[in-house]
Amino acid sequence: MRTWIVNRVKALASLPGGMAQRVISSGNANNPVPPFIVVSMGNEQTPLGMPASSRTQEIPVDIWVHDRPGSMVAIDDACVILKDNIPYHDGLVVGGMSILDLKWEDTSADAFDDHYGTNTRRVSFRATTRR
Repeated sequence: MRTWIVNRVKALASLPGGMAQRVISSGNANNPVPPFIVVSMGNEQTPLGMPASSRTQEIPVDIWVHDRPGSMVAIDDACVILKDNIPYHDGLVVGGMSILDLKWEDTSADAFDDHYGTNTRRVSFRATTRR
């Protein structure tokens, strides 16, 4: 699923500043050149009220948009593009997993990432999947 999401982000040619060419997965040991995007995934968990036997889970997906300190305009533009284009509601199978829904949840406030030395904002999604 992570590869599918990374490829969806990379396919967004309208992302500002060449960000679509600099999309990495969390845990990448390289220090990318800003601007760039990091895709990270959270804990898989059974949806509230759903029995574990359903093999259905929800997975938080966070997409962090990074750029050099200064104006947040390119970050803001990228966040809107991600919010409008990453959700997917038609269902598909990726590997052995069915992705039933991928919906936007929120976009964070402005932040600064000490590790990369960049301004950043997070765009959060929630995937409903079945194995």
